[in-house]
Amino acid sequence: MLRELRSRVAARAAVAVSALARRTTRRSVKNETRGEKIFVSHPCIRAISTRPKRVNVAAVSVAAAFESYYRAMLNTLLNSTVSTVADAPATMFPNMTVQIPTRMLYINGFKLLRQAFDDALRSDDREARAYESLIPALLPGVLMTPVSSILEACNAEYANPEPLLRRAARGATFRCGREVIFGLGLNNLADYCEERVPRDVATSKLARNALGSVAAGVVAGYFSHVPHNLSTLAMLEPGRSYGDHWRNLVANARANRLPANLPPAQASVLANALALFLPAGLLIRTTQIVGSFCLLNGISHALDVSRTDE
Repeated sequence: MLRELRSRVAARAAVAVSALARRTTRRSVKNETRGEKIFVSHPCIRAISTRPKRVNVAAVSVAAAFESYYRAMLNTLLNSTVSTVADAPATMFPNMTVQIPTRMLYINGFKLLRQAFDDALRSDDREARAYESLIPALLPGVLMTPVSSILEACNAEYANPEPLLRRAARGATFRCGREVIFGLGLNNLADYCEERVPRDVATSKLARNALGSVAAGVVAGYFSHVPHNLSTLAMLEPGRSYGDHWRNLVANARANRLPANLPPAQASVLANALALFLPAGLLIRTTQIVGSFCLLNGISHALDVSRTDE
């Protein structure tokens, strides 16, 4: 009798434990699935996961050749704004025989690398695809950093007389971060914003392309500004450390943009905040990136007959 009672209790306990385990497993799977859906549907992931358009190398090359003059002019102006070097640039368009073909290689490299990585990574799983999309979004910026360094070195000759290739190696750490942001803006964010321009705002594809480029340029210009300043200063004044350059940016913000009668502790906090969130030359840098995105995407789009006819 006692043995039978024990058997019944053990059986009921086993059933209860099994039911609890099933409920826990279902809840865990449900939460995991919900977490995956949140990750995949996050706006940042959707922007990064935007599929690239097919690249027309000839159209992109023409656009990059025209845009290289705009970029050189704004970059020279920005360098003279953030730097403490006394000498002014001799010209707004230095070394254009080097800059034009390098810029064509640089822009085509960004777009072709994104397309190649995207073609190679085509998982059927939605979550895996979201993770894989980080590769074509981020890696082109890393790989194109040496080419970007050549462009920056062409604009820095007036302040740094080192040979071109040696000058190009200065400031590469922060320049790599800047290029990742630039690539995200040019490739992913511009397409993402273009696709979301309402039809009642702009009916033509060219107009939506321009609005998407403006929105992407504002975001990329803002977030890439501090890395740009530090990488540029390291190239213009290679004898100083990144720490020295940052302290100089903070000191300039404190001297030129804050009241002189602020308490030292408060002035220090505000000067660091200004150097980080509203850095010197922010308007020039944002204007440069917005204009570059509009020229690159707009001209290449207008010349790309196969896409215009879609």
